[in-house]
Amino acid sequence: MPRIDSDPPPAMNVSIHTSHEPMTTEDPRDASHLRTLSILYYVFSSFNLLPLLIGALYAFMGLGLLNGTLPADTATQDTASGWVLLGLAAAMMFIGIVGGILTLMAARRLSQRRSLTLCIVVAAVSCMQIPFGTALGVFTLIVLNRPSVKAMFAGRT
Repeated sequence: MPRIDSDPPPAMNVSIHTSHEPMTTEDPRDASHLRTLSILYYVFSSFNLLPLLIGALYAFMGLGLLNGTLPADTATQDTASGWVLLGLAAAMMFIGIVGGILTLMAARRLSQRRSLTLCIVVAAVSCMQIPFGTALGVFTLIVLNRPSVKAMFAGRT
């Protein structure tokens, strides 16, 4: 039946979003990628905590040199070597603790879809840890820069 200009237009069923929360139409592929990245960051945090074990070994060696329980040539070399090993141990333990905590936080925030900036910063910093950190960081940056993923993080701080 032809439409006559005097007929009212047909009613259209259009839903209007009136809530103040952002619309979240999650793409299952994006949700799967975020879940996988979160799991990989949990695993990667254990690699970041490995320097704690090596740092503890250096600390024991340094204390052994300072106490005289480990053999060395002269007393001045014992003291200097012991302090150098203790300094290396402290630096490795600090880096391990900070790196481990940051990657654990990023893993948690990826699963919660919160703190996009923190996740991007941790992904960029993890790019410096060759080879696994580089791959994980690059893939994380690719996923987090998608507009659909940014929309999933919107409104959650």
